[in-house]
Amino acid sequence: MNLFLKLLSSPWFLGDVLLSVSGGLIVWWGLRVEKKAEKLLPPNDFKPDLYDDIIKKQKREVERGWRILMAGIIFEVVAAFGISIISGIEIADLNDEASSAKTDAAHANERALTNELAVALLTSNNFALQKQLFESSNRLVSKIHG
Repeated sequence: MNLFLKLLSSPWFLGDVLLSVSGGLIVWWGLRVEKKAEKLLPPNDFKPDLYDDIIKKQKREVERGWRILMAGIIFEVVAAFGISIISGIEIADLNDEASSAKTDAAHANERALTNELAVALLTSNNFALQKQLFESSNRLVSKIHG
């Protein structure tokens, strides 16, 4: 559900939906004009003597519908291409961020390991100093008592 809400809040997603629906509506409009004009065309064996101007008008309307249809298809293809480019750029940007985060994590792990080694070395030195102090204390006590 969270992903769906993120999509709805994204201007790119809303733009994608708007472009896709607009292209689809243009295609639908072109098909409607073309099919309506085709229905009114007389059969091929019809003699165009008397109604030649009407037939030419209907053929122009069929061509108009076809041009609208093609414009809608071109609109959809260009929109899909643009959206693909934007998506590719966003994916590349996210990959760069992930790569940078991995590099930062690797550096942090390296620093943590260095710090752990330094703590281990200091602890070892501390034990060695405590041992020397204990031995020195024992020798001093032995000299005093002995």
